[in-house]
Amino acid sequence: MTGRVTYKFGAVLVGFLISCSSHGWAETGAGQETTDSAAAKPDVGIRQDVATELVQVTLNSAVAIESEQPFTELSIANPSIADISTISETLVYVLGKSPGNTTLMLLGQGGELMRVVDIRVVPDITEFTSRLEQLFPDQEIEAITANDGIVLMGTVDNASVMQQALELASHYAPGQISNLMTLKPVETSGPDLADFERRLRDLLPEQEIAVEIAEGKIVLTGEVDSPAALENATKLAESFVPGQVTSFLTLREAPMPLPDVGRLASALADILPDEDIKVHLIGDAIVLSGHVSTEQMLLQASEVAKMLYGDATISNMLTVSASSPCVVRTRKAGEMTEINVPCQK
Repeated sequence: MTGRVTYKFGAVLVGFLISCSSHGWAETGAGQETTDSAAAKPDVGIRQDVATELVQVTLNSAVAIESEQPFTELSIANPSIADISTISETLVYVLGKSPGNTTLMLLGQGGELMRVVDIRVVPDITEFTSRLEQLFPDQEIEAITANDGIVLMGTVDNASVMQQALELASHYAPGQISNLMTLKPVETSGPDLADFERRLRDLLPEQEIAVEIAEGKIVLTGEVDSPAALENATKLAESFVPGQVTSFLTLREAPMPLPDVGRLASALADILPDEDIKVHLIGDAIVLSGHVSTEQMLLQASEVAKMLYGDATISNMLTVSASSPCVVRTRKAGEMTEINVPCQK
């Protein structure tokens, strides 16, 4: 029903109860006048000092409002939200019928406005909060009323619990539920680093691999000897945290094999048999020392070393010996004579 309902009282006040039906308001007792936007109503004298007060009524419960002065007329703006009846000429009974807000006006002699009361009907959440505690004892859910609805706050373990709490609330305030609940953050436990490192050492004992945990991920750093070792380390980490492995492993460069100085010495002896050449290995460098007869022999010794070990460092410390004269002895007329001539190699 739309419009405002007004109740008038004569000199002798008779208590009555007004109930709302689909066809309007039933009158029992004193005279009653129903007005709407199309009906005329006498002017009401309004006192400028009348303040509006708020009275909260729980749904399907009632409160009594007392007036200091006797009233002659009551007016309720929306009777579908709150119903009223008189107990005496100074006491009115207000029943909450549906969630919402409406206004009650009390008028005195001559239609003077004595009092304005904002009636707020709120859902009864006493039973609802009790049900919440019974159904979700381990959840942090708080329920409060706001205007004509229910507000749910707090944290819950998962979305299923949240949905169940909302469905329960809808039975107490259909279509008037505000959800301020949040989900608890999921606590994820990181991988067992000690167990992983132990297994990694057992699998690849000769490899230098460092392991760290960063934001729940396994991070691998270091050097390994082969692609197979790199792959095995990564696979083991993936078995602990699938899809959460970051690998910075690199392949260690294979060391250069050391030159075989015995092989080089044998080759020099075969090619330059008359030269005094010695071969040494100092660190990873080949050192040639000794004496050769000519500059040509010195260069030839270096070429032989480069031919066999071109990637190695070769240090040629050979020296060229000064030429010694060759002595030619002859016997002539029974006498021995010696002649010095240049030696030919």
